[in-house]
Amino acid sequence: MNILVIEDDKYFRAQIIQNIGQGQNRHTVYEASNITFAENIINTKRIDLAFVDLNLSDNKEQFEGIHLIQLLKENMIPAIALTSHNSEQVIKECFLAGAKAYFVKDNFIDNFQSLTREFLSSTEELNLDSFFKSKFVTGNKDLINNITNFIKVAKNSESRVLITGPTGVGKTEVAKLIAQTSDNTKIPFVHINLNELSENLIESELFGHKKGSFTGATEDKVGLFAKANNGILFIDEIGSISLKIQKKLLTVLETKQFSKVGSTDIESSNFRLISATCDNLEELILRNEFRLDLYYRLKGLHLDIPSLNKRPEDIQLLIEHFLSQSTKKLFLDDQAKELLNDYSWPGNVRELKSLVDELINCSTGMVTKSDLPTWISDRYCSSDLFSNHNELYDYATTHGLNHLVEKIQKTILKRTIEEEGNKVNSVVKKLGISKSVFYRLTSEDRA
Repeated sequence: MNILVIEDDKYFRAQIIQNIGQGQNRHTVYEASNITFAENIINTKRIDLAFVDLNLSDNKEQFEGIHLIQLLKENMIPAIALTSHNSEQVIKECFLAGAKAYFVKDNFIDNFQSLTREFLSSTEELNLDSFFKSKFVTGNKDLINNITNFIKVAKNSESRVLITGPTGVGKTEVAKLIAQTSDNTKIPFVHINLNELSENLIESELFGHKKGSFTGATEDKVGLFAKANNGILFIDEIGSISLKIQKKLLTVLETKQFSKVGSTDIESSNFRLISATCDNLEELILRNEFRLDLYYRLKGLHLDIPSLNKRPEDIQLLIEHFLSQSTKKLFLDDQAKELLNDYSWPGNVRELKSLVDELINCSTGMVTKSDLPTWISDRYCSSDLFSNHNELYDYATTHGLNHLVEKIQKTILKRTIEEEGNKVNSVVKKLGISKSVFYRLTSEDRA
C-alpha cells in the first residue's frame, strides 16, 4: 500500500510512520507537513490511504485538513482524520467531507495497532489499483468508485449478482474479480456464454446429459451446475435464453436440485450465481420474453457498467494501454485521435481493442485518418452530419426517426445474415448484439 501521512508536528508524524512500518515493510509511506505538499502528493502519486491532521497551521481554529479530506474523497482515497479537537461540530464536518474514521490524538500512538488494524486490513484487501490499470482500464472516478464499492459488498456476501451493460464493456472481468476477491479463492469458477450456444446445447451444458439422450450424446456429460458445486457459476448473456430454459433455471435456483437431460435422477449443487447481460431485462419482461420471477431471483446485487461513449475520457487511455502491450510502437496524429474520440464505439472496449490490434498489424508506424476504417474516418468529414445524407434526413422527417432506425437495423441485419451464411452466432458477434435482439428483429421482419 501507498500511505500518506499529513501532519505538521514532525515528531507525531514520525511516530505514525514508525507504527505503520511495524510488520508492514511492504508499505510505502509519503509524508507532508502542510497543505501545499499534501496537495502535490495527492495529485501526482498513487495513494491508497491517508492519515490527515485537521490543523496544519498556527491558527488552532483553522481546519485545513477538512479541505484535504474532500480532495482525497474526490480522488477516491480513504482518509482517517487525526485531531486534538473533540467537538461534535468538527466531527460532523469531517464525516461530511468524506472521512472514513476520526481519531483524537490523545493516546492514539499507544493504541495505533488496535485502532487501525481492521481499517488497514479492509482497505488493503480492496486495493484494486492493478485491476483498473490492467484488467479493466478506466480513469472514470465514478465508475471506479461504483465497482470498488460493489466488490466490497459482493465479497462479503453470498447474494446472487447481476451485471448489466452493453456488450464489450468488461462484465466478465468484473465477474472474475468477484471470484478472485472471495474469502476462498480456490473455489470453482465456471463460465458459460449463452450467446455462443443453441438452445439444446445450452440445456446440455448447464444440466449435463446421459448417454443416448439425444443424437450425438455418445457419452455421459457432467453439466456446469455440477461443476460449480460449492463455487461460482457465471452465466453470461442470460437474457438470450428461451422461456423454457428460464423456467428450468428458476427451479434450480429455488431448489438447488436438477436432473441431467435424459435422466430422472436428482442431483444437488450449492453454487453462487453471477449473471450478466447486455439486454434490458425489464423491457424483455414487458414483451413477455423474460420471466419476472427469474429476474428477481437474479437481481440480488446489481451493477450496471456504462458504455464507452458515456465515458469518452477512457478512449485515449485504453488506446495507450493496448499500444503499450505491443513491442511495435505506433503514433496517432491529432486528426486520427479526434476521429477515434468522436466515434460512438458500439462494440465498446472489445471493438476498440480489435481496432488497435489491427492498426498494430497493418500500420507502418504513423497512424493517420487514411489508416482508420471508413466508418470511422468518414463519420465526421463535415460539421453538418446530414450534408451528404439528405435522403436519410428526408426519410426521417417524413416517416419519423424510429421508423428510419428500424429500417437501418433490418437492412444491416439482412446483409450480415447473408454475409455470414445464416450463422446466428457469427451474426450477433459481428453486430455486437444479443441473440434475443437478433430473434426479435428477425421475427418482426417475418411478421
